[in-house]
Amino acid sequence: MKKRKHSADEEILVSDKHLGLRIAAFALAFVAAVSAFGIGIYQAAKKEPGYYVITPAVDKDAMRYANGITLEYYFSGSSSEIKDALREVTDRYSAVLQRAYKLLDPVNEYPGYVNLATINHNPGKELEVSEELFSVLTDALDKTAEERGFNLFAGALNAEWNSILTAEHAAEFDPLQNPDEAARLAVIAERTTDRADAVLTVTDAGRRAVRLDLSDRYRAFAAEYELPETVLDLGLLKEAWMLDLAAAGLEQGFFRCGYLYTVSGLTRALSEPGGGDNVLYAFPQGEPEMAGLVPVRGSLACSRFKSFPLGEELGYYILETGGATHYRNPYLAVTPDFETPLAASYAITDGSIVAACYHNICLWHLNETEQILSAVAGEQEVLLAAVMPGERVIYGNGPALEQIEPYADQGFSVRLAEE
Repeated sequence: MKKRKHSADEEILVSDKHLGLRIAAFALAFVAAVSAFGIGIYQAAKKEPGYYVITPAVDKDAMRYANGITLEYYFSGSSSEIKDALREVTDRYSAVLQRAYKLLDPVNEYPGYVNLATINHNPGKELEVSEELFSVLTDALDKTAEERGFNLFAGALNAEWNSILTAEHAAEFDPLQNPDEAARLAVIAERTTDRADAVLTVTDAGRRAVRLDLSDRYRAFAAEYELPETVLDLGLLKEAWMLDLAAAGLEQGFFRCGYLYTVSGLTRALSEPGGGDNVLYAFPQGEPEMAGLVPVRGSLACSRFKSFPLGEELGYYILETGGATHYRNPYLAVTPDFETPLAASYAITDGSIVAACYHNICLWHLNETEQILSAVAGEQEVLLAAVMPGERVIYGNGPALEQIEPYADQGFSVRLAEE
């Protein structure tokens, strides 16, 4: 027996018997360990059939193009087939989402693109745009003309309201608390709704040519109030158009098994999503609760507007003043003194998240419960549902009663809204 000193207080005994056998055993153990390590790597890299969250490629020109947007896609087949398909879907998704983001960006321009920012930065100049952007702009002009809550020319108002929502001490700048901000918001709202101050003209539909014209009065006003150049802004419909464009691009590439969704409450299923549910939330007792489900089907598009955050969502705050509670949120950019009786609303259509989102904009443009319920009841082609604060009732139209599965065990029910 040989002795090896390990420390001043400890001895470890090491036997020198059967040294060859122990070396051989060590070698076998080493080989087994290396093999197990290799198997571990293989298993970690092996892809099983199922849903995968797609991580889009980095774009140095538009680092935030995928912020708040997720694509979950279903893959089947062997591990190698799934890996190949995963790369193909990622490449396609990255390309179509990048293009949609860059075309609809109202602030930043990008090499090779004539986008919304290009038009904003070149008032008085005729510009030829892509087929996608032309379709978006003409649709946005039609929706603006309806005067039901959407305004293509509200860039300055949207920017002002968003600056309040994202401020560190947002309540201090709220128009109900801050007279200076209230006056500023009021005049911006007035100027951005005057159709004579900003005009977008289709100068040649065949060439997809457009021109933005600004009045001298608006130019002077923008300079006085130090407003950004962002006149044209898709507002709440920007992400909706991005999702519709991305979904169309994926479908054209024969990628159909998945769905897109956003933090802001939009879901756009591809034509073969493979199951799942949309969750409907209510606000019955000062906290959000799951109120019901709507099964996801092919090409389903769901828009959710709500006055309360889920978790740590940005863009929400509560203001207590005059004995009343005001829930501020990203959906209230209609006018600075606007209030809604809604806690949440849901619009579900087939194939167009823009259409679904626009239905919600129209509901949130109304400020009386009776008007809202009448609008919900009067729509029979699209699922519409409204939830009021403090209630466990989902008020819906005919399609809502057919498709919504309420959490009855939690006291929630679906009731037909009345005109």
